[in-house]
Amino acid sequence: MVQILQSWVDFVVENLSLELVVKLFHLKSFLKNLEIILIV
Repeated sequence: MVQILQSWVDFVVENLSLELVVKLFHLKSFLKNLEIILIV
């Protein structure tokens, strides 16, 4: 039981962090595009 919970928690943490990284990456590229648009 504890083992299942542990692996589930690991899974959730990994996916959350991955999703967070992807979101941050999209946000950064979005801001970069915005800068380019503002400069032009």
